[in-house]
Amino acid sequence: GGGFKVDGRSVHGAPLVVRVLQQKGWTDSEIISETASRPAGRGTVSWNLWWRSSRFAEVHLKHARFPFQRLNHFNGSQELTQKDRLARALQRLQAECGPDGSFITEFFPETFVLPEDWPALENVASSSVEPVVWICKASHLSRGRDIFVCRDLSRLPRADAAAPPQPSSSEDPTLASGVGSGALLPCLVQRYLQTPLLLEGYKMDLRVYVL
Repeated sequence: GGGFKVDGRSVHGAPLVVRVLQQKGWTDSEIISETASRPAGRGTVSWNLWWRSSRFAEVHLKHARFPFQRLNHFNGSQELTQKDRLARALQRLQAECGPDGSFITEFFPETFVLPEDWPALENVASSSVEPVVWICKASHLSRGRDIFVCRDLSRLPRADAAAPPQPSSSEDPTLASGVGSGALLPCLVQRYLQTPLLLEGYKMDLRVYVL
């Protein structure tokens, strides 16, 4: 076995990680915080695996100095896991491919990153003959938090919002009500897919990492 460090032991399955590692004969390296804070070359490195429930910042990465040390997050993975960054990456790919990039629209609906793309979004919405249903997603959140659909762009989240979007009694309960009139908050707005791919009648997603 080896040594391990686990941060945030009470959340996101960390107790299970600790239990499995200990059952495999790994040693809990309680002194790692003290060791990692020392300058390189001083102290004894006592861990092979560092597990965190959140991503590693640059200040953490410098502590993984040896080939035998592993972290449970890939550095820079937010380029794929953060909604606004993934959208920009796909938009760049589509632009670079030119006409050959049309395949991207088969799985990537019309998307706007706010507040930067607000003029373009407003133009598309105002020029549409039929009302458009939009889905709004907070760029930096996960697990379905702060996701809602709306037809009226004035209902997008703004800085002076006092509460999360709530359904209007006069509309479809899945449509968000007004949430403020201040500066737009960072979010992703996409044209809502009326006929999404379903699995036995339920929406689903596949999270696949290819190395």
